[in-house]
Amino acid sequence: MNGVDKNVLIISPEPWGISKISKHHYAIAFANKGYLVYFLTLHIGKLSKNIEICPDHKNIQIVNFPISNLLNKLRFRWRWGYNLIVGKKVLSWAYQHRALDLLLSFDRNGVFTNLSNFKAKKTIFFPVDKVIKRFVREYKGFDRLISISPVILESFPHVKNKILFNHGLSPDFVAIAQQEDNYNSKKEVKKIAYVGNLLIGPILDKPVLQTILNQHCDYEFHFFGAFEPRANNLGSDTSKESMEFIEFLKKADNCILHGMVASNILALDLLDMDAFLICYDYRFDKNRCSNAHKVLEYLALGKPIISTRISMYDNLKLFPMLDTFDNSNFPNFFKEQLQNWTLINTEEAFSRRKDYALKNSYSEHANKIEEILGKGISQLPL
Repeated sequence: MNGVDKNVLIISPEPWGISKISKHHYAIAFANKGYLVYFLTLHIGKLSKNIEICPDHKNIQIVNFPISNLLNKLRFRWRWGYNLIVGKKVLSWAYQHRALDLLLSFDRNGVFTNLSNFKAKKTIFFPVDKVIKRFVREYKGFDRLISISPVILESFPHVKNKILFNHGLSPDFVAIAQQEDNYNSKKEVKKIAYVGNLLIGPILDKPVLQTILNQHCDYEFHFFGAFEPRANNLGSDTSKESMEFIEFLKKADNCILHGMVASNILALDLLDMDAFLICYDYRFDKNRCSNAHKVLEYLALGKPIISTRISMYDNLKLFPMLDTFDNSNFPNFFKEQLQNWTLINTEEAFSRRKDYALKNSYSEHANKIEEILGKGISQLPL
């Protein structure tokens, strides 16, 4: 479907910035198809400008939706009054803009729970993180519920029109995955990369990761992602534990901190890596380690991933992964995979990983969402 003369509103809990996750990539995917994209985030307090042109795409307008500090407090203390006031503000916004062809809401924090107020022709509620429990029953006015985790979908037993997507692959990584003849059969590994916000909090299993780093001083560990609260648009945990871990990484001779890197640069930088690492603690992940955005980016490069358990990949046999959520043996598991490098770095596995990633590009996911628009909700299988 051609998006020219159509528009889409994307509601995101995270603002636009250097680091981009699913909400930002969906905005770019629809903008690339010709849609006018409104990328809306909540702004608490006063602001000088409600709409800004996105620096990354001419078809994206960044919308700052302002509410007062008092109204934000009501969000958690007096839902009836909050919903009434915000509902009127949303209706006012909708009447000032042309009718929306599609609304994609990634909100999970009870900000906009009655999505029908936006008056979109089709509305999809798309939480990619578990919705705050007290707000689950409040979300209404959507045609379909989509999520990247069965754990999130299970939170809505009362909703029938729901479907499971995987995360998506951005154009920069699609371009890398489409490259041919870049398999490297070398029989040893030197550089290992971790991609992600290092200030994500206890979800990152820092004690286990620190053990791995201490045990493998002869390897280079490259960390791509925020390690300073400044300019981190994805949120920062500044607890004593997190900041001590950052100091450890800074002082470790085998660790290189690259900071936040734009997607196009990151894709090229990762080409120089030999393997990738995931190390999450199930106990602190609201999605119970059911999925992770970075997996597809790793897969797009074809190289081995050594990972704690991510349950969406349990039966796919794409990369070596713990079969339990207990990470106590992960340092030994990690060591074993390095010793078995030639077994996990085969050309056949390399190709399967890239092929899987390409089937889950954001462009393909946008096409699936357009199919919902084109066929109508009632005609699609649950």
